[in-house]
Amino acid sequence: MKAESIKAGLAKALSRQVRLELTNGRTLPVPHPDFAMFSPDGSEFIISFPEGGFDIISVDEVAAVRVGPRLPPSSKVSPPTTR
Repeated sequence: MKAESIKAGLAKALSRQVRLELTNGRTLPVPHPDFAMFSPDGSEFIISFPEGGFDIISVDEVAAVRVGPRLPPSSKVSPPTTR
């Protein structure tokens, strides 16, 4: 999958449920677009998790970006904060 397609899907995580389906069968929820950061050349990106930790993923590992229904206002996740 191309980085631009992944970025477009992740941008929808502001108001919808978004999951990345990887070629190895794993599924990663993305609670907010700010939880993803792409490398300068767009070949890989980091997904951080609200509970801590992160994964580094090659764009070639992404099989699909699944965009679900709209989130109710009370369930939207805030972007990560810096300390």
